[in-house]
Amino acid sequence: MRGPGETQLEVDRRRLLRRMQKLDRDLKALAGTRALASQVYGVSTSDPLTLVGAIALLLGAAALASWIPAMRAARVDPAVSLRAE
Repeated sequence: MRGPGETQLEVDRRRLLRRMQKLDRDLKALAGTRALASQVYGVSTSDPLTLVGAIALLLGAAALASWIPAMRAARVDPAVSLRAE
């Protein structure tokens, strides 16, 4: 889809640039997967148990990191906080 005043050459150039950027991201992801595979012994990079465990660990850390400040903020009386300003 062309924008106002955009030539076909500019459209093609933009599409080509996007495809090259996607290819670059995919190649970096592949290299990262290969580097990770060389670091761990006996675990495949597509091992479902490992992936589920890593996701659960990250979700737990994120939940704890957001829950602690929320509990601390819930203890503060809004009227006292507004008077302090």
